[in-house]
Amino acid sequence: MCSTEKNRLHKVLVDARIRLNVLVSDIHGASARATVKALIAQQTMDEMLDLQGRRRASGEELCEALGTEPFSATHCFVADEITKHIEARIARMDQYLLRGLEAWQPQRKLLQTIPGIDINGAAMLLVEIGADMGVFGSTERPASWVGICPGNNENAGKRAGTTKR
Repeated sequence: MCSTEKNRLHKVLVDARIRLNVLVSDIHGASARATVKALIAQQTMDEMLDLQGRRRASGEELCEALGTEPFSATHCFVADEITKHIEARIARMDQYLLRGLEAWQPQRKLLQTIPGIDINGAAMLLVEIGADMGVFGSTERPASWVGICPGNNENAGKRAGTTKR
């Protein structure tokens, strides 16, 4: 359902002649959401250029992608409603997930001590792999399964990215 809403939002932007996919690599990522919120708030082009985030477009490309016509009041209203609906749905799902994991709060808090794992990441790890790590046999296996283990960047017998100690 959330994907449907995101597609609706993208359709509203396309209807307003805004090519968000030119500006960002992920049209549902943080930079895209910040740009949509700036459009809804009727911010000026200079204010949008100052937005933080990863954009693959230059200032000129930003101006071209956002079009010459202002975001209409109808587009603002519809985009704002869709954005609020997406955010509310995600918040409700997060709350439901966390309530269901209250019995595993100590494990969730322990998982949050891992760099890059926030409360939702820890909850998703618990949902996916459970709290019993003994089933993996070693610490390397769950790290590999989750995809957070370091890679082996080796070429011609030389390892890249390592330093001598």
